[in-house]
Amino acid sequence: MHFLYVDESGDVGSKSGSSSHFILCGILVHHADWHRVRNEARQMRTRLCSNFGFPEAAEIHASELLSRTDRHFSLSRRMRLRCAAHVLGFIEVRPAIRRFRTVIDKDKTGDDCYLKAWTGLLSKVVTEIKTLRHDHCSSPGLVIVCDDHRTAPRLKIMKLVDPLSRLEGLLVDLPFGLASQDSQMLQLADLLAYLSKQVVAPSGLFVSGAEILLLERCERIFLSAGEG
Repeated sequence: MHFLYVDESGDVGSKSGSSSHFILCGILVHHADWHRVRNEARQMRTRLCSNFGFPEAAEIHASELLSRTDRHFSLSRRMRLRCAAHVLGFIEVRPAIRRFRTVIDKDKTGDDCYLKAWTGLLSKVVTEIKTLRHDHCSSPGLVIVCDDHRTAPRLKIMKLVDPLSRLEGLLVDLPFGLASQDSQMLQLADLLAYLSKQVVAPSGLFVSGAEILLLERCERIFLSAGEG
């Protein structure tokens, strides 16, 4: 059984002011590894607090963590960049956390970008699961957890995402939403999604120095996972 935690960045709109890209990022954790990974994530949060001063119980919300604001939780932006780099390092060195993403350039697709993004992401995830053989459990299963109910696709969308029934016998119930502040895993996906958007459509804050190094590290994480 695998758990897939998914977050989005950008929007699906086409009006003036809408984002140029729509991105889904997911992290996949096998249930046999889940408790260990969660405990390691808790230890990582303890280090963020002791080493950088980021509150242990605070949500890692990338758009706030890396915002222009001079102080967030009384931390300078420079210190918050170091926090983000530490979280990326945590993800990067853990093979039990598998990373996936789909980046949709809305100017280059005439299809529904929401549907296309979910189709692309789940296609990669299902292909990966079918090639994996976990030492402790081989029972198939996929539980999809999204950042709140806006991201989670409804039954109608899931039927369109999976016309060939590749998820048949694998998907456990419908994807469901969970408040990101209640899930360390969703917070990891949120950071990856936010930085992925900055790679393809950088804001004025991501043009030089430590910010570029952070984006390059995010890209290495996906390249090492076979994601371009």
